[in-house]
Amino acid sequence: MTCMVCNSDLDTIEKIKFFIRHYFETKNVSIEINTFADSNQCFHNIYNTRYDLYILDVDMQGLSGIQLAEAVKKSYPDGVIIFLTDTGGFYKKAYELEVLQYIEKPLSGDILTRTLDRFMLYYRGIKNRHTYIDLSTREGVYTIKAEKIEYVESCNHRLSIYLHSKEKIITVNCSVTLRKFMMQLPNDRFILPYRGYIVNVKYVHHIETNCFVMQSGAKIPIPNRQYNKICKIYAEKIRLS
Repeated sequence: MTCMVCNSDLDTIEKIKFFIRHYFETKNVSIEINTFADSNQCFHNIYNTRYDLYILDVDMQGLSGIQLAEAVKKSYPDGVIIFLTDTGGFYKKAYELEVLQYIEKPLSGDILTRTLDRFMLYYRGIKNRHTYIDLSTREGVYTIKAEKIEYVESCNHRLSIYLHSKEKIITVNCSVTLRKFMMQLPNDRFILPYRGYIVNVKYVHHIETNCFVMQSGAKIPIPNRQYNKICKIYAEKIRLS
C-alpha cells in the first residue's frame, strides 16, 4: 500500500509517519510513505505517481491542500484523501471533493486511527470493484470482475465459475487450481467453505446447518466439523465487506 503525506511542518510529517506505520504494522500490511514539505513538488508528483491514500495539509504556502486534492481527483477519481487543517472553514469544499475525513490540528492519534479504519473499509471496496480475473476457456480468454462471481466449483481439474448474472464459465483442463484461483481474489470477500468450492459472501442468502444457500438457490456444503469455524470466518468477512 502507498501513502502520500504533504505538510509544511516537518514535525507533523514525522508524527503522521509514526502513526501510519504503527497502524499498518498492527494490520500486517506493508506501507510505503512518500512525504513532501513543498506543495509545488507534491503537485508535480501527483501527476506522476498514484497513491492509495493522500494526507494533505490544507493550510500551506504555495498551493493549498484544496488545490492538491483537486489535482488528485482529476487524475485519480478514486483517490482517498484526508485533510489536516488549523481552521474549520473548508468543510463545504471537503464535501465537494468527497474527502474521507477532515481533521483539525493538533493531530490526534485516536482520530487518525479511526479514520484509517474507515479508509481500510473503503479501500477494500475499491479493490473488490477493480479486481479483474482472466479465465482461459475453450472459447477463448474471458476477463471478469471478481465482484460478479457468486461461487466457484472445482471438478475434474476444471473450474466452473458461476456469476451472479447466472452465466457459467468453465476453464480449460488444469489451467488453474482452485487454490491458485483463490489467491487472485480479494481475501475479504471470498471463502473456502468446503473442498472444491469458493463462495462470495456477498451472495450468500442464508446459512443452513450444513450449507450456504446462495442467492441463486445453489447450496454449497459446509463440513460438520468445520461449521462453527466457517460461520465465524463468514461473519467476519460480512462485517468487512
